[in-house]
Amino acid sequence: MVRVVTPFLSLKSIIRRKQRNIAVILGVALGVTLVAGIQISVDSSLVGWDYFFTLGLGQIDATITPNFIPAFNKTVTKDILSTVSQLDIVSATAARFQVSVTVQTEKGTIEVGRPFIGYFSNETGFGDLFLENKSVIDLGKLKSNEVVLGFQLAESLDVKTGDTLYLSATFKNHSLTGIALQVVGILSDKQDTRNFEYYGNFMGTTIENLWNLFGVSQEYNQIVVKYTNNIDTADELKDAGETIESSLIKAHPYLEDIINVRNSRKETLDIVKTLADSLSTVEWVFGSLIIFAALLVTVNIQSMSFEEREKNTAIIRAFGGTKGQIARFFINESLGLGVIGAFIGLIGGIAYGRFLVLAFGYAFGFDASPIPIIITSNAITTALLSGLIISFITAVAPAINASKVKVAQVLRGLKEETSKKVTQRYFWIGIVLFVLGVLFVLSLKPNPILDGKNAFKDLADAESIYLPVLFLLVGPGLIISQKVSRKIGLNFVALGMLGWALFNIFIVFDWIESGSGGMFYLIYLLFSLVIGTVILIGSNLSTFADIMEMLTQHLKIFGKQTQSIIMVSLRHMAKEKRRSTLTFALFASVLTLNIFIATWSYSTRYGLGETISTLTADSDILVYSSTPLNKAINFPTLLKNAADFKNSIDDVVGALYSSGFGFLNQSFVSAYPASVVAVEKSDFFDSNGDWKFRIDLQDNKSEKFETGTYKNQDLTTEDKRVWEALFEDKPYNETAPYPIIITSPIYDFSSFPNFKLAKKPGDIVYLPLKNGSFQPFVIAAFSATNPFSQLAAVVPTGNGITISGGSTWFINEKYAENITLFNDMKDKENVFLVKTPFKVMDDKNKDLATNIEEYANGLNSTFRKQYGFHGIISVDIYSIFEVQLEGQYRFFQYIQLFTSLGFLMGILGLLVVSIRSVAERKREIGMLRAIGISSFGILITVVLELLFIAFIGFFLGLLNGSIMGYALLDVNTGGTGKFLIPLDIIGLYTILTMLSAIIAAVIPGYRAVKIPASEALRYIG
Repeated sequence: MVRVVTPFLSLKSIIRRKQRNIAVILGVALGVTLVAGIQISVDSSLVGWDYFFTLGLGQIDATITPNFIPAFNKTVTKDILSTVSQLDIVSATAARFQVSVTVQTEKGTIEVGRPFIGYFSNETGFGDLFLENKSVIDLGKLKSNEVVLGFQLAESLDVKTGDTLYLSATFKNHSLTGIALQVVGILSDKQDTRNFEYYGNFMGTTIENLWNLFGVSQEYNQIVVKYTNNIDTADELKDAGETIESSLIKAHPYLEDIINVRNSRKETLDIVKTLADSLSTVEWVFGSLIIFAALLVTVNIQSMSFEEREKNTAIIRAFGGTKGQIARFFINESLGLGVIGAFIGLIGGIAYGRFLVLAFGYAFGFDASPIPIIITSNAITTALLSGLIISFITAVAPAINASKVKVAQVLRGLKEETSKKVTQRYFWIGIVLFVLGVLFVLSLKPNPILDGKNAFKDLADAESIYLPVLFLLVGPGLIISQKVSRKIGLNFVALGMLGWALFNIFIVFDWIESGSGGMFYLIYLLFSLVIGTVILIGSNLSTFADIMEMLTQHLKIFGKQTQSIIMVSLRHMAKEKRRSTLTFALFASVLTLNIFIATWSYSTRYGLGETISTLTADSDILVYSSTPLNKAINFPTLLKNAADFKNSIDDVVGALYSSGFGFLNQSFVSAYPASVVAVEKSDFFDSNGDWKFRIDLQDNKSEKFETGTYKNQDLTTEDKRVWEALFEDKPYNETAPYPIIITSPIYDFSSFPNFKLAKKPGDIVYLPLKNGSFQPFVIAAFSATNPFSQLAAVVPTGNGITISGGSTWFINEKYAENITLFNDMKDKENVFLVKTPFKVMDDKNKDLATNIEEYANGLNSTFRKQYGFHGIISVDIYSIFEVQLEGQYRFFQYIQLFTSLGFLMGILGLLVVSIRSVAERKREIGMLRAIGISSFGILITVVLELLFIAFIGFFLGLLNGSIMGYALLDVNTGGTGKFLIPLDIIGLYTILTMLSAIIAAVIPGYRAVKIPASEALRYIG
């Protein structure tokens, strides 16, 4: 009979227990909301980012540019256009000429170079250009001294139609300085951006005008291609790009070494997909702690639901219900609630997904409202399944406990004493886990037992060791729990998990030398810290309550009644140990995550002054000239001795810089972006051999030397050999006596974000010489500190594309004279480093950089009048880093908005505990009222209990999050980063946590104290 009606009883229980079940449904719904929200936000972002990214392309699908030559001539261009235009997949082509320029207005403002594009009069980027008055501009009608600007560029330059711009640029051997052009049109910011590329930062004229300015004719350095409308998917775009390249090489074999076909729209799709995948990974990793919190909430609710129905369960058992039937009853009930919660969670997930998309736009300063919300069948399926999984997982333990109820004992109203040991099966589980841990550890290659810290050098290896060691900790903990006592076993597991996590954080972090990613390693550590601290405090909660009671009794600031109220709250918290532990675990997990993100991102944003100084060899300002200056002018000395800078510039050095080329490997195939700095010994050392700008080399750890040209006592013998080979042309390697280069690390970004080193010291690379041959160079070392490493962030390449993530090379000026990268630039300099007496993050460096520009470029400046140079850019180095730091900081602000859902979990958990706690204490409340304690005093006991629970969670979150934030900052900066605690954010979390506890306590507590004492005393549960 009971077997037949079990599903019916489950359904009937759901209907009858509406108020109790709402809490279960909300717990499941919040978990599903997070799961569905992540999926929906990622799917929506994929579509939205694709839209925003492709705006800049207009209708351009591919571009063809020259490789290692300045431009195509007319014949080559005609061949390319003819071949490409005949392909069925191509609907339009066009040839262009463009150069990178620096811009100055009459107000003296310098703008970093923008591509200045020359168009044929009949080619408008496959779309129309609309001016502010909505008229369509005809570029063919522009005069030789006229230019049209995009609205964003015009706004940043603070110019309007009719103003004059002064442009400086270099193409081949031809340099332009201060060419005056009149702005005759500014594009509308309302036009359909899909019809034209780069409209915001557009700068254009006719191709004939640009040719005339540079004294060239019939030369092109960009060909743009539009595919037919049926080329749309990533695979179709990939095939189209390969078809263009193979068709060109087949028709014109000589093009193989000189063309570069960029499948622009395919690259954009790949970038968007990578960004969406990376965001998804980050959200799932950080969201896992919130899902963990949702599980804690629901388990807590389910456990209390069993406790409330303990007598009913015993009655069912007394009438013949089996253990299996009781377990299925609770699981069926939970699954029913899970279905309801899943549908509610799906609705919440849609709203949460929309919130995440808007939050991402808010964090990065753009309007994300045009991004549509994409709800796929996969998102719906995931949401519904996650609801069932959450409800099932959280019901299993309470269901098993319910099935084991002692019928006679419960019906007599007796409480079962908690066993000090766990059952025998936990002993065998512990044995299995321990054996598995041993086997896993022994099978690891490299092995931590045999290889010691060498087994941790790669991130993947360190990750693989983590879980087996946890097995070795949990297994013995279960054995101790069965053979000795539950408390000692739990403490062993807790201390083991904490010890292992801290060992990894403070020791293994420093051992890791290679690898990328690390998100799972991070989540292992976060979970270990949270679970370890929660178990440690939870298993010793009575001891904690005793200590708090002793402090309360010894502190004279509390009266007797207040002390009594505090002690009642502490006793009740300790009495319901499991419930209290599950509740403060909510806040511990959520706040660990939030405070880790807050401290790490804040410290990275504002605490890297010393790190940046180290990376840039103590240089503070970077000065770049689009037109190389003759060394005879001695610009560094002029700048240093200028009256305006005598007390604000310590030193200036100059070098020759070339940016944006793909270096060659042995088979002469274009590879990774790089920049080259040609240097002399005097660029880094003074006449006494002392450093002007100290540049260290990585991992050169041979014995010290005390004599030689380079006086610094902390150089190694290996360092000395490298510097002598670079500056004095001494052989670095007798077996391969090639000239050397020093580089920053050269990474392969093709599999971003899982990139790896593409080259290492000792490898050979090739650079093209002016005579048409190639010169091999040995990579002698990687530079650990490189003041030029961020140049690529501010200096665009010849085709207007800014290089980022490229490598910087140092090469001797002797060899630079013969390399095509430095055509006809002997005895010239175009990049300068300035050292100031100020800290790198000091705003005085920003002011000084502006003053240097005024000194070099001002319309009435002595330097400009005497030497005729114009277009010198000066930027404080911190500003270059600041752009990257701000971007990272904004991303983590978004992650903090993302994790805000966790506080709803905490509030729900506290509210449930409060309701249950008040219900259990009705009789106690009646007694307190009867002996004269006021309603307010009784309310305070409820509030204090939740405040204590919330405070424990907050303290653990603050401790764990700060440890993780400090450790990650320390390892990422080599100990040079300054750990900062954002007091405003921590204060906000403190207020939110304590306010949540107060609100959750006051609502049921206020209702309880309104019950008459006589009625409360009659309450029997």
